[in-house]
This record gives sequence, structure tokens and C-alpha cells, in this order.
Amino acid sequence: FYQDRVDSYNTVLGSHLYSTEETELILYHDYVFWIGDLNFRLDSESFKFEEVDLMISKNELGKLLAVDQLSKARKSGQAFSELNETLPTFPPSYKYKIGTSVYDGKRFPSWTDRILYKANVANYETYKLSLNQHSYTAHADFLESDHKPVSSNFSLAVFSTKISNDLLLPCFGPIVTFVDTGPCYANEDFQVLYTVKIEDRKYMKTWDWIGVFKDNNTNLEDHLAYTWASTRVARDQVFEVLFDESVFLSPGDFKLVYFSAGARDILGYSKSFRVRFREFSAGPTAGRPLEEASEARETEHAREARENLEL
Repeated sequence: FYQDRVDSYNTVLGSHLYSTEETELILYHDYVFWIGDLNFRLDSESFKFEEVDLMISKNELGKLLAVDQLSKARKSGQAFSELNETLPTFPPSYKYKIGTSVYDGKRFPSWTDRILYKANVANYETYKLSLNQHSYTAHADFLESDHKPVSSNFSLAVFSTKISNDLLLPCFGPIVTFVDTGPCYANEDFQVLYTVKIEDRKYMKTWDWIGVFKDNNTNLEDHLAYTWASTRVARDQVFEVLFDESVFLSPGDFKLVYFSAGARDILGYSKSFRVRFREFSAGPTAGRPLEEASEARETEHAREARENLEL
């Protein structure tokens, strides 16, 4: 199995291609993070399970890392030698009895879950990249799996607007600006307006999309709804799309994200906005037909959007 894991790494490294020529291969990118259950084990002929369990309890991890297969592969140059790893100072993350922090004697404890990284610090002639790791740990309080999840914190150097212009980097920073269109109500259509400078419109593509997210979401896959972005100006240099009344069924805080199909990146995001139920008073309009009430809401949205644009 050791050789299979080594071969898998080298296959992925050589065959996984990206569409951008400058970063066609994985290791061409500015920063590389290789994260996951890499499935490297301890050489089982070195110790018995009881010996391993005892060494872990005594925090004698160095003896176990000496027979760690991933460390062996990196040292020999067979796999992952292109990447960096701080040796784990936490107990092996696998294999536990589910619901406990007790190792399962059916498998040798091993550091199967790893985080490796690389910074191509010399990718730019006039700017040096940097990547610093601040923590690398397993979370023993998670009991839902036979693995303990592993995490790491990093800080890295990114470009300022000035540096990106000096390096002639395309499409740096958000280019899509969402326009505040006023109050948003549950169970009603939602009009989205946004602007893009003329010189930046070349980055807009046919399959760009705009997603609605809860305000605390951080994963692009967690959108509540999405619609294809418009590539044509609707009026007054403003682009317009519409979400129907089924998107916001209940109140809450939300945000919009513009995702580029061409750049495979976020080109803009809105401020957080609140959706609430519309309050209807028992005045003269209480008996109006639903069609007239709907027209009134549309007129109110249009007026509020126009006032925000004029500001």
C-alpha cells in the first residue's frame, strides 16, 4: 500500500492540469496547500500495538515519527519532497474507536491526516512571497469519526493594489460593486443592481453567476440560490438581475457574491443586508386587490433603487 500512495501522489502531481498557462501544474502556483487523509501509516513491523499506545501515552512521538511512512517518502524523495511539513507534535489522528479518544486495536495509530505546504517565494522578480505556519494540531474533542480532524493556521503575503498594478496583474480586487436598492422583503421578488467600470468589463463572462448566501456562510457551495449574471447594461451603466419571491421565504441577514466563470474567482460581494416581513397597515389599502398591492411594491422598489443610484 505504501507504493500505491507514492504512485498516486506522483500521478496527480504530473497529470492534474489547470487552464492558465502560467500555473498549468500544481507546483507552479504562488502557494500550494496539500491537505487530506493521505493514508500514510507507521511501519507496522517496527512495533506492536501495545508499544505504540504506550509511547503515545508517554508523549514519545519522536520514536513513532521515525517510522512514519510520509516522513520516509519525503526524505527519500519518492513523494511530497517538493512540499514542507512541520512534524506533528500531536498524537496520531487515526484510528480511534468512534465516540471515544481511545485507539482501536484493529489498526496501528498513524498520522494519516496531514497538511503540507509550499510558497514559490521567487515567482516575481521584484516581490518576495512569504508563508508562515502558526499552528498544526489535531482536535481531540471531536468524537464522531475514527479520525481526529487536523487543522493549521497560516499567514501569507498578498498583493496590495499598488503592487498588483506594478506587476501588471489582471483583475486584482473586486470589480463588481453592488448597489443598495433599499429594503428587502420576504416572499417578494428581489432586484439586484450592480456596476462594473468599462475597463473591467472584459473580465465578465457569459457563465458568471450571482449567489445569495447567509451572512455567516464562507463556502461557495452553500449558496441558497443563484442566477446567471447579466453581461448587458440595463440602464444608466447599471446591470440588473432578478431573484423571484421563492428565494427569501423568511427573514434573516444575507449577502450577494459575484463569481467569475472565466477567472474562477470572486469578482465582487455585497454588504450584509437584512430581509424582513413587510408590514401592512389596516388603512385604505387593506382591501385593495393583491395585484394592485404587488404593483405598489414594485413601484416602491424602483423608487428606492433610483434614489440610491442618484446618491
